[in-house]
Amino acid sequence: MAIITAAGNMPALVTGVTNATKTADTVSLDDVITGRRQRVETMCQRFFTRTNAMLEISGIRRANMSYCVVQKAGCTMWIRLFKYFEGQNYERGSPMTLTKYQVHYERADLYKRYTIYNGDQFVKRSHRVMTVRHPFTRIWSAFIDKFLLPDFWFSKGTQIVRTVRPKASKKSLQCGNDVTFPEFVKYLLKIGHQRTYVNQDKHWLPASDICDPCAFKPDIIAKHETFITDLEYTVNRIGLGNLINSFKVEDPTKFEIRDEIDYNFHIYDTFKSCLTKRELAERLWNAFILNGYILANQTFPKELQEDKITAASFEELVTDGRAKFTLSHEEKKAIRKRVLSTAFKEIPHSDMNRLRDLYKNDFDLFDYDPFPEFVPT
Repeated sequence: MAIITAAGNMPALVTGVTNATKTADTVSLDDVITGRRQRVETMCQRFFTRTNAMLEISGIRRANMSYCVVQKAGCTMWIRLFKYFEGQNYERGSPMTLTKYQVHYERADLYKRYTIYNGDQFVKRSHRVMTVRHPFTRIWSAFIDKFLLPDFWFSKGTQIVRTVRPKASKKSLQCGNDVTFPEFVKYLLKIGHQRTYVNQDKHWLPASDICDPCAFKPDIIAKHETFITDLEYTVNRIGLGNLINSFKVEDPTKFEIRDEIDYNFHIYDTFKSCLTKRELAERLWNAFILNGYILANQTFPKELQEDKITAASFEELVTDGRAKFTLSHEEKKAIRKRVLSTAFKEIPHSDMNRLRDLYKNDFDLFDYDPFPEFVPT
């Protein structure tokens, strides 16, 4: 079987993915942000055919900020902030008290959506922000978050199986539980730039298909590879810098682990006809290993009993596993790089070239390398 395992929201994986991040240490952040915006403006004037796509715009009116959403590029954090500033969990003093599940499934009335059309002048007058990500790490993260873990098994996994796998098993057709990364890539290439619900999804459409920067005209283009730095810069720019400390958590890895466990156990009942709680826990364990949260020699506890598995008890097991070792930031990056290299090694060269064509506008507009070092040559 082709590799299908890794972890959820992937942070910066390797150096050299984006030319802009290489210069961040030698020039001011203002210059980096200005350079990103000027590059987009130049590309839009000279080369880029506008799609006028702005599929989801949110923001904070009282901070005069609008945000064009690109999924799998830090959008959960941004939506967490927006909901918090609109009142959800505000009394608790930090947006980080909102879980991923609450961000995406609770209090939709506190998530404000806007349009640049239909006479709504707020977006045009506001500080406009979008966040982008290297296309290859973005689709890998989407694959892990939605198909290694069960979130999209029914909505997209079954569709992928029907589309790219001849003679699929009955369970695969019913559950969409065993999509491989090469199959996912073939599906992306087959569907291309379509924006219909059945065939495509904002979690892996090119960012420029979701939010056309030539139409949205962002003042700030943040990058997932420098997410925290860019987030703090943006929050300062919109006058909320005094709240930056409320965004920070003592142990980001612990926060990520807890958030993913909580989210996946919350949605488990939807998928329980296709996997047991023990199988869900093992998939999460695998994801945490491949993201560098647990060492690979920390084997999944085989004695774990189905009827005793809860989100809290499983989190305790993961915490115990983490306590047995310490990985530096650089060691985690090295693990993630190896994971990416292994995953993309499974993709035929012809499909890699077609992927580069599919995401060409993102590479060009946002200054990403279509031949990153984690892709085997």
